[in-house]
Amino acid sequence: MSADGAWRRIPAGTMAAMPNWISALLVVLLIATVVSLYMSRRGQGFGNASAARGYVEGVMTVTSAVLGDPDRDGARLCTVSGTIIGPDSSPAEVYGRIVVPAGAIEPYPGLDQPVVFKPGKEDSTWRFGTLPDSVG
Repeated sequence: MSADGAWRRIPAGTMAAMPNWISALLVVLLIATVVSLYMSRRGQGFGNASAARGYVEGVMTVTSAVLGDPDRDGARLCTVSGTIIGPDSSPAEVYGRIVVPAGAIEPYPGLDQPVVFKPGKEDSTWRFGTLPDSVG
């Protein structure tokens, strides 16, 4: 559109010039892609983006467990509390609600269950389970 508001026709065979910053950005992205592919092929990479990074394994001794009624799939809501003991951390009292799938071991007082958690944040990050072997 021209300054007077009317549409202006560009003659056939001509193209509007691309701004220089767009060309520079495309070159930078191309170089970053090549470097990334090269590093991943050599096995160096940029680190493991694992969801388990920062978590450690421990054991929770269940002190209290109250199971709800099963749903149509057999899963039950369970309110559980216990003490988590892990490496380089003092025992921590935790409390939470979990869903126990049908056929899974139902928590009961005295049960020692493996858990994973972030050190120092046991009360808000714990969950039943273990870490994959590749996390370290």
